[in-house]
Amino acid sequence: MKKPYDNERVLSTLLSRIIMDEKTKCWNWTGSKRMGNYGTIGYRGGVIGTHRLMYILKKGKIANGLEVCHTCDNPSCINPDHLFLDTHQNNMIDCLKKGRYVFAPIKSGELNPNCKISNTTIYQIRNELEEGIPPKEIAAKFNIGLSSVSRIKKGFRQK
Repeated sequence: MKKPYDNERVLSTLLSRIIMDEKTKCWNWTGSKRMGNYGTIGYRGGVIGTHRLMYILKKGKIANGLEVCHTCDNPSCINPDHLFLDTHQNNMIDCLKKGRYVFAPIKSGELNPNCKISNTTIYQIRNELEEGIPPKEIAAKFNIGLSSVSRIKKGFRQK
């Protein structure tokens, strides 16, 4: 039989990894974080957001369909006085109203850090396709997949 979690020990662990901001009254998590600066911690065989865990420990269960939100708009804060429940929709509306939503447009072509085929190579491939060179030979020459040559031929790659 599994030993139940000692909530006081878990709370003590959380509190040992914060820095209190006297000005904002935020309890800033100093442990591991995920994208967006939200703290994370191992709990019950998984990983949970530290703000969610603090909410559970201090205020109780999080109902299905609700998110733990911050009155302070500080994702690394785990001060239970700054945490409240709301819907995802209301959280996103609040985020947009306060200008916290950062839209990062997807960059295409060489502007995308994951780009593997340069614009110069794409032009060369298109020229060879126009000259009638078989796509299979082009793929081998440029060490790319046949599907990439096909997408370039169809114009799916940026010029």
